[in-house]
Amino acid sequence: MGLRHAIALFVLIALAIEPGAAQAPLPPPGIYSSEEQAYFAKEAGQPSPPPLYLRIDEKGAREVVDAFGKPLLLAPLLTILSHGPAGLEAQLPNGEKLDLRRARPATCWVAVKKDQPKADGSPDWHFQQGVRLHDQGGRALVGGGESGAPPVVIRMRNVVWPATAAGTRSTNKPSVVLYVHKPDKPDSAESYVWADPGAARIGINLRWMQASCGIDGMEQPSAVTATNFRG
Repeated sequence: MGLRHAIALFVLIALAIEPGAAQAPLPPPGIYSSEEQAYFAKEAGQPSPPPLYLRIDEKGAREVVDAFGKPLLLAPLLTILSHGPAGLEAQLPNGEKLDLRRARPATCWVAVKKDQPKADGSPDWHFQQGVRLHDQGGRALVGGGESGAPPVVIRMRNVVWPATAAGTRSTNKPSVVLYVHKPDKPDSAESYVWADPGAARIGINLRWMQASCGIDGMEQPSAVTATNFRG
């Protein structure tokens, strides 16, 4: 092989292995979830795999997590079929396709009334700021343990009702929903509130607990702190 041919071959190989040279664009980083697909399939009495949550970082590395963001040790293999700004279409090994919607991250403060009042008899509160959540079924646990307050789980969904069997749109309007759960009843909410999906913040007050969540990038973090919170 002559020197000219060797140089040409080297250039072709270098182009072939250049990172990203022949690869499709990576999906935007974030959390992707099939929460809505699983929920509405269950509502319609149709078989569907449990909600799946996929975390993708800036380099495209993928990790299957649970609703609390913890990595799953026994995670199913996924094949990404296509992606866009709103989500992914993926496939499980058994051929089932998943509609993985891209989540919006949220930051919350949560206050839970403690089991015992203060020395003066007034209510005492466990307060936690900077609680991380997302609007595609994300959950966060607050209280419990040595906090002196009962454990509470908050959960958020960005609900878009699918078309009916007749092909018409539902009369229900898209809503961002904030739920409150007890840990032993993950599928049954103690209460919930909803707002327009374009709202920057959503909150709830059940007297024994309160929470306020802002969608990241839409509003400045809440100014409420443990020192100025008054139940």
